Amino acid sequence: TEIHSQAVKGIARATFSPTNAYILFETTTNGLLSLSVFDVEKKTWNPIVNALSSGAWDKTQDRIAYIRKGASPMLVITDIVSKKTTDIVPFFFQDAVLAWKVNKTIYVTGKPSSLVTQSAWSIDIDKKIVSKIIPDTAGLHVIWKEDGSQALFSSRKGRGHDLFLASLSSGK
Repeated sequence: TEIHSQAVKGIARATFSPTNAYILFETTTNGLLSLSVFDVEKKTWNPIVNALSSGAWDKTQDRIAYIRKGASPMLVITDIVSKKTTDIVPFFFQDAVLAWKVNKTIYVTGKPSSLVTQSAWSIDIDKKIVSKIIPDTAGLHVIWKEDGSQALFSSRKGRGHDLFLASLSSGK
């Protein structure tokens, strides 16, 4: 089924909202990230302006978290239906990947790279507390358990990778 006749170039990722009413598209053009939301019923596009990171859907509502560009980059949440954006905490993280696995917690990591040391952070969106949960690690790649209670991650060591399983108290 064709959802739209317009060509969309450079799709890096597409994810459905929890109600399946919207699709978040992450595209890259000349190395620059863009986020857009496609309304499945209306067949309309709504760009998310000034996104600095990937986006992550709330697990229960049609809300997206992302890091907004600006003089002071900010983790924000945009309600797709009301179009209201709420500032959460100032947070700068180049090439950030967000995961919203728990209602009140957003996890942030960098895009996996064997050349760059990365860490992982949890952000309590109600208390506005940012905590480092995985220390600086070469070649960090994280897979989050769906309920947010654990993270499987790897780090580069020599020519291979070591695997670790971390329990996350914020996921309970």
